[in-house]
Amino acid sequence: MKLGVTEIRKINFALKNKFQFEFSDYSFYFLKRQLESYITRNNFRNIDDFLRYIHTCEQIEDNLREELLVPENEMFRDPTMWEYLRDNILVSLKNRHNATVWFPEASSGEELFSFLIMLYENDLINDVRVLVTSSSKFCLKKLKTGVVRSKGYENNETNYKRYNGQNDFGKYFDFIDSKILLHNKFYQNVTFKQHSVWNPIQVNGLKLTIFRNKAIYYSNNFQHKVLKNITSNLIVGSFLILGAKENVRNSLIDLDIDEHNKFEKIFRKVNR
Repeated sequence: MKLGVTEIRKINFALKNKFQFEFSDYSFYFLKRQLESYITRNNFRNIDDFLRYIHTCEQIEDNLREELLVPENEMFRDPTMWEYLRDNILVSLKNRHNATVWFPEASSGEELFSFLIMLYENDLINDVRVLVTSSSKFCLKKLKTGVVRSKGYENNETNYKRYNGQNDFGKYFDFIDSKILLHNKFYQNVTFKQHSVWNPIQVNGLKLTIFRNKAIYYSNNFQHKVLKNITSNLIVGSFLILGAKENVRNSLIDLDIDEHNKFEKIFRKVNR
């Protein structure tokens, strides 16, 4: 089913009235694509059927929050960024009492899994606290199991080799039937919490936030609001990593953030 501006507005109006949540904060084309996919997969015959479903289904908000999380696709995506993180930033986490790394709006877990493997290979898995938040309780439940999508496993392994990882990539996973699971030993310092990134949150000892390839799907005003909530927790001298293709410079104005590595879109909190 194809949705136009009028249909998107009707859906937003229905969702806002029921849940007091503004789905229109997402960019129009991203919202359109995700809603069309959801409506098609669930066999709604027309927009009126879907609107009736919104009014009668209590679970629709959780379903759509999961649908509107940006998938992360590949582990060690953009290997040069992960190399730079390992060789130049990870040292700032060593010997730091209660250093915290935050993954806001986590979805499918590839970024988180990559980072946990990196911590393990650099003897930091027991020393760094990792906070994983998501607006979707369904995604959090999946993330806690460490399930890796088998469809992208070969790309994950290729990226890991390009990143120059230390070991055989497969040693980090259990292969059970058709499932691939990250070893649960990586999770001992990981905390999962349901939280919407558009709401304020207090994160103590925050040294690094990884929020790649997500803000690009938000409206400009929403970008600024979300990035303000994120950067307000960063300690001076700490880092924020965004996606290499994201152009959110205007959304970082007045947030005391300077560009640290323009090629990898790594920013640093400063004291102005």
